[in-house]
Amino acid sequence: MFSFRLTFFVHCYYYNVFLYYHLFVPAVRSSDGPRKRTNEKMVGTATRHLDEFKINCLHQFTKKELNEHAVAQWNYQVNKTEATEHEAMRSSIRLFIYQKLLVTSAENMSVAFGMSYEDLLPLVYFVHDRGICQLNTDEYKTTLMLKRKLKTTINELTVCEYRKTNHPCDVTADEINVIMASSSDAIELKYYWKAWHNHTSYDVKNIYMNYIEMLNYMARLNRFSNEVDYYMEPYNSHNQGQLNADQMYEGIRPLYLHLYTHVRKILREKFGTATVSANGPIPVHLLGSVLGQPWTKLIPFMVQEFVVHESGKTHSMTPAKRLFDQANRFFVSIGMGCVPKSVWSHSVWKDNKHFSNRQPSSWDLYANNDFRIKMDVKDTVEDVYTMHKQLGLVHYFAAYKNQPIAYQHTSNPAFVYGVINALTLSVRYQDFIGRYNDSASSRSAYLLRLAMEKVAVLPFAYAADVWHSEACTSSFAPKRMNDHWWSKRLKYEGVVSPISKDMDKCMNPNYKPFDPSAAYAEVIELPHIKDFLGPIIEFQVFKALCTICGEYKSKHAKTKHLYECNLRGYKKVGKIIKSVMASGSSVEWKFLFETIVGHRRVEIEPLLEYFQPLHNHLLKTNQETNEHIGWK
Repeated sequence: MFSFRLTFFVHCYYYNVFLYYHLFVPAVRSSDGPRKRTNEKMVGTATRHLDEFKINCLHQFTKKELNEHAVAQWNYQVNKTEATEHEAMRSSIRLFIYQKLLVTSAENMSVAFGMSYEDLLPLVYFVHDRGICQLNTDEYKTTLMLKRKLKTTINELTVCEYRKTNHPCDVTADEINVIMASSSDAIELKYYWKAWHNHTSYDVKNIYMNYIEMLNYMARLNRFSNEVDYYMEPYNSHNQGQLNADQMYEGIRPLYLHLYTHVRKILREKFGTATVSANGPIPVHLLGSVLGQPWTKLIPFMVQEFVVHESGKTHSMTPAKRLFDQANRFFVSIGMGCVPKSVWSHSVWKDNKHFSNRQPSSWDLYANNDFRIKMDVKDTVEDVYTMHKQLGLVHYFAAYKNQPIAYQHTSNPAFVYGVINALTLSVRYQDFIGRYNDSASSRSAYLLRLAMEKVAVLPFAYAADVWHSEACTSSFAPKRMNDHWWSKRLKYEGVVSPISKDMDKCMNPNYKPFDPSAAYAEVIELPHIKDFLGPIIEFQVFKALCTICGEYKSKHAKTKHLYECNLRGYKKVGKIIKSVMASGSSVEWKFLFETIVGHRRVEIEPLLEYFQPLHNHLLKTNQETNEHIGWK
């Protein structure tokens, strides 16, 4: 079917070009004089129109292919069945074949289009990068199957219920996540943590090793030594190699150590000194999830220490439509306008246990401004911020729609993360103080909540990236991968496995753990450095926008803190961000970054400046209880 459609397109295309050329391009006479110059001008104009026509034909057919692929992926995301899963896989392979055919035919097409080969290449690399297109179809299918198998292995696991020996083993991964976030029984948490890893470790490790082997093979096809060098190329072009990441980690470390020490103190009070020591690392199973990230799962009992007085305003969350309208009003206030009305009607706001995953996401379906959001609204405070983020992405999609199809996607993922989240920072603060009295304690509570999300993840993202880089470059033997995983997490995060290696060997000498399986996103989605740079860029962009609007001046930081900046109502913000978004991927992200902040350096200082009041507060409280800062 696909071959027929492509053949049909090629025949129709050249037939249309033939008609267009002979109907609209007049012959050039050989005689001299004004008539020749007139004909030359007509030929030049007609040729330009012909080139535009050719490229438009390519764009329109490509857009149709992208739309069919996006619809298949959307259907699978919101309604996971065997049929939608099969169609999603089939559409990915079909799109890959289509793009690969364009890539391999690019040299001949450049002659037919009257374009240089270099100018044509961006028009055919519209979904997959050049590296993926070096694979053959069977190799591409293998990468898809490995990723799908990994997700299935993790998402469909079931384990036995704690202390229920004669019951069916039907506790699902989602139920384990709820238990890890809510239980106060350290032994129960340890049981589910180990049961989860016992179920997934062996299978996930095999999948992971095969996947890395395939990515390294792809990198070598593209003249890179390994996939780490390949995926780091966009960051290295911005002088963001590992050396600068090292420096940024060291910059964030003092703030992280005081946040970490405070969290350990709260966990020690909750679970007791026998479980959490006063100066040692934190057992990872106590941090609210199997992975131990994000720390936001700890917020419900962490903020109680700070929030003493509540305002008289209601704390019940609004339904999805009101959250949607609230976010829309914010973007209108900064001059970015409303999203299309169809976004609301075409989106899905409730998971009826058919979502393929529960992560909120925004979608561009490449057809008549058909943008959609998939989000399971639970009426939590986090939904307010999530809705703003998703609508921000929809604005991104709408802004770059005038770009050629090849550039109709976002630029560097860390940069996109930073820009979208920067816009929500002022929304977060204003929403929070609207729920609680605007006092020193409520402001500290706000900063603590945000630090648990933005600061605590940085050492983990950095540790995961260092570990992955060493795993891909064979810096250690595969049998040592798990040991090195915990070595990096201890060094950078201060967390440890609740199960000792010696205990594992005594209980099962053949058991070979692979604890990075704790979340497929931390294993399979690359590179991890985007999760490290994203929050850093976020605060840098936020400070730049606040400074441009006159909402913040560093020299007046003692009277008005950076976190108090409110971007609502400033049309300058929308003008700048919209111009950046409108570029899509046609401009390198470092130049777009420069448009906002005035230079191309990624710096840690704005993040530290934002959290400086919290840092001061934690320094004081940790000293008052004579806490050991960090871990031994």
